[in-house]
Amino acid sequence: MNKSIGIVLVVVGIIFGVLAYRAHDANTADLKIGKLELSAEKKSDSSEYIYWGLAGAALVGGIVALATSKK
Repeated sequence: MNKSIGIVLVVVGIIFGVLAYRAHDANTADLKIGKLELSAEKKSDSSEYIYWGLAGAALVGGIVALATSKK
């Protein structure tokens, strides 16, 4: 039982990590016209930090569940 919960938590952690990366990546924009380069960056939303926190918590929980299931 712990092994299946651990696997699910690791997968959920990876999904939240991808969502956090995409939220972070969506906050920037670049424009190149000839030799002129413009870059804009939007302040990050709190949702980005929530995704990173959920990703970390799910990964740690999944690893702990997988480690305790081997006993």
